[in-house]
Amino acid sequence: MTAPRRGLFVTGTDTGVGKTLVSAALLAALGDAAVYYKPVQTGDDDDTATVARLSGGATLPPGLSLPMPAAPYRAALAAGTTVELSALVSGAHGAGDRLLVAEGAGGVLVPLTARETTCDLIAALGLPTLVVARTRLGTLNHTMLTVEALLRRGLSVAGVVLNGPPDTTPPSLVDTLHAALPAEVRVVAEVPELPGDDPLTPARLHALAHAHLTPWIRRWRPA
Repeated sequence: MTAPRRGLFVTGTDTGVGKTLVSAALLAALGDAAVYYKPVQTGDDDDTATVARLSGGATLPPGLSLPMPAAPYRAALAAGTTVELSALVSGAHGAGDRLLVAEGAGGVLVPLTARETTCDLIAALGLPTLVVARTRLGTLNHTMLTVEALLRRGLSVAGVVLNGPPDTTPPSLVDTLHAALPAEVRVVAEVPELPGDDPLTPARLHALAHAHLTPWIRRWRPA
């Protein structure tokens, strides 16, 4: 299978940790150079429409949409269908030469089929992974498990993005993660919890992207 070679696969330590917010911010920061892709969408959410509305960027159609709000394998069984990894990879070909920002469903070991997980999809797409984690109790364990699962399978980790209220009580969450994670995996950005008291608008999203993600993107972005 021919896979995009440039971009990021946005995954999370769990569901609801802010993957779509971070994906939209990445697209806002990268502009016309990038395109968003959701390989598997489950439930009533429409992450593709949300990213398009907030970022104003280009999006591809979801690779597969399933009505049940559950892991793709379970949602596919409920719908009487199957998830085909090759079809999900083919859905990304519309990115062309642009950077691909692909957003996973749930975490890295969420099953896509009886034998394949999101890790297999990441490998098939050939993208480095950006891990989104909450600044909440339990995030050390969840982040380290996620990173370990990726690295044990030979997958590249571009970094960790913390999403939520900052934790600066010594030792800070960032310092603790840096001490515990492999040296090659760093916290690359901290994103405040949104929307908070005000609705999340495209203007707020672009301001967030510029303040919290652009500095890292300038260092990371491939030529």
